[in-house]
Amino acid sequence: MARRSQTDFRILAVDDEADTLQFYRDFFSSLGDAQKSDTRLDALEIELFGRPESKLPSQQYNVEFCSQGDTAVEFVERANAENKPFAVLFLDVRMPPGPDGIWTAQEIRKIDPQVNIVLVTGFSDIDPVAILEMIPPPEKLLYLRKPLYPEEIRHFAASLTDKWKTERALKESEERYALATRGTNDGLWDWDLRSSSVFYSHRWAEIVGRDRDVITDDPEEWRRLIHPDDIETFDGDFHNHLGSDSATFENEHRLLHKNNSYIYVLCRGLAVRDQSGKPYRVAGSITDITGRKRAEEKLLHDALFDSLTGLYNRAHFMQRLENTLAFARRHDDYYFAVLFLDLDRFKLINDSLGHLAGDRLLTEVAGRLKKCSRKYDTVARLEQTNAVARMGGDEFIMLLQDIKDSRNAVQVAERVAEEFIKPFTIDDREYFTSASIGIVIGTDRYAKPVEVLRDADIAMYRAKNTGTGNYRVFDESMHHRAVKLLKMETELKKAIEKREFRLHYQPIVSSTQKSIVGFESLIRWYHPKRGIVGPNEFIALAEENDIILPLSRWALEEACIQLRSWQAKLPSSSPYVSVNISSSQFSDPDMVREISDVVEKSDIEASRVKLEITESVLMAGGKATSDTLEGLNSLGLDIYIDDFGTGYSSLSYLLQFPVHSLKIDRSFIENIYKTNRSLEIIKTILVLAQNLNIKVIAEGVETDTQADLLAEHGCEYLQGFFFSKPLSPEDAFKLLDGDLPW
Repeated sequence: MARRSQTDFRILAVDDEADTLQFYRDFFSSLGDAQKSDTRLDALEIELFGRPESKLPSQQYNVEFCSQGDTAVEFVERANAENKPFAVLFLDVRMPPGPDGIWTAQEIRKIDPQVNIVLVTGFSDIDPVAILEMIPPPEKLLYLRKPLYPEEIRHFAASLTDKWKTERALKESEERYALATRGTNDGLWDWDLRSSSVFYSHRWAEIVGRDRDVITDDPEEWRRLIHPDDIETFDGDFHNHLGSDSATFENEHRLLHKNNSYIYVLCRGLAVRDQSGKPYRVAGSITDITGRKRAEEKLLHDALFDSLTGLYNRAHFMQRLENTLAFARRHDDYYFAVLFLDLDRFKLINDSLGHLAGDRLLTEVAGRLKKCSRKYDTVARLEQTNAVARMGGDEFIMLLQDIKDSRNAVQVAERVAEEFIKPFTIDDREYFTSASIGIVIGTDRYAKPVEVLRDADIAMYRAKNTGTGNYRVFDESMHHRAVKLLKMETELKKAIEKREFRLHYQPIVSSTQKSIVGFESLIRWYHPKRGIVGPNEFIALAEENDIILPLSRWALEEACIQLRSWQAKLPSSSPYVSVNISSSQFSDPDMVREISDVVEKSDIEASRVKLEITESVLMAGGKATSDTLEGLNSLGLDIYIDDFGTGYSSLSYLLQFPVHSLKIDRSFIENIYKTNRSLEIIKTILVLAQNLNIKVIAEGVETDTQADLLAEHGCEYLQGFFFSKPLSPEDAFKLLDGDLPW
């Protein structure tokens, strides 16, 4: 093979971004300018002092550039045909619109197995283990993260070209070998098998943090530095090469550094044999690959664990569950449980307080779930402890191993509920949330992990539908109900397109004058087969599937249109209309603008439109909630608090936010004669509202005695079936235009 000068090191830089290619050009150009300056100084020194030049020539590079992968393949083909191969490729991973860096590296590796490839990326979604298998050999593939820095490029260019040179020079003369020893970034070694002695270069000693002068030539000194777990594979690979079972010696192992930590090295070598084929000498190098191994370990960790909470991610959990299922199939008496958790009201908190606060809440939740799981850890026959994973968003899942029966799973669910009673502190403020939990008791009847998750998810939604902070154990009836809900979801989406929804109106009556002051608009689904379907059957489903926003917008527009119609027909009567605002609609950043547009388009007074918001929406707090309420108030819209007294009450929000009316929940009215507490609570609310100059409406009034008692205690406005059920627009108009029956 012809000898190459040091200036023959060729580098190819491939990147689709013009700025990155210019960075490469500027960097290597600056290296060339610096080297030319050194050369002029050396020449001047010889001329003035007559001394021969003793310095080694500066390393130079012949660099070419291109922007696409297929072009890079052509460059490498041409370079190898001209016997001018590239030593190093800096190759971008993603280069739209052409082939990506993975395909390009695979094609180039077929052409030139010796070239060192540096994959350059600004993304963190690369699986190094998979790529190493796709683009062998692993020692010739490295990673570099953007943004690029000159020192990184200088290091990669110098070390990889030197390594490339060393690989081509192992069979050269001793002089060439000595020169490579001084110039390479790898640690070189030369093992004389006949004398059982090893020569180590200064760089070899530097890599392990040792002084070259104190390292003996005894091979056992090297072996003593090797990690105990790696010595067997090191000896095996070395002896396989000596026995001609492998063309070259290659082994990755850990060496003990002087600072008592272990570093990763890639050790490569080649045996020199006599005429009979017997090896008498092995020479090679070690490369410090600690950085690469740490990066691989981090990528592997990121592939298995959730980056925010540190819990298992979905992929890792599914593998654990697969192992558990396989074990359960082999052992009839083995039971496990899966708990699927979904945080209640998280979206509201996240949208109101911001994503950073939402992330901190998720991190705190993860800590409490791990605590609950550890309390139940058992010595499981599967030799795996319980697992907690974040499935994404605000969904978590727990795997309980080797349980006795469902009671063990229920105990953990109750422990989680107890943990969530405590407030979560975020930015020095306390917030409350709970978790709806679906429980599946796993046996050998499950064939796949997705089947377990399906049933746990079904049970979780069943728990959520019964109220916040509940749990349910899965049974087959839940699966049938889930199928029914899926059908309803499909019908619900079509119902919007077919305009199958109508608004009904329930009057709100003055307790003193017995006149109608307003109506609450209530949505109804006119199902073609089932008839009129109430909101309790479909609103929660609409919330879950993002159908609620278009449905809520339609309801607001329809109510405003109806109000304008009534005002045109009965100018002397001016009732207001209240519209229920969903949590999703309230969290929509465009809500204030959209409501303003609807009111203006309807040509009605904003003061005649009331917006009903549940107590839990306000309890999310935060600047976003305050800004939204202030925006609505500035439009002249009144804010009503619906179902007052049933949520996580904090009376401070009555002072913080522009609240105009409280609607006492029907549960208090229903029990007004059954328990003294209900009446006392009602009286307390009435006194509080009066002191704050806030109006009160009692919902769910069904008898004249309830109406009289509420009026007696100063409740100014009443609503309920005693006065009227929710009416169609036509019937509501008749009631408004005729004689009132009460």
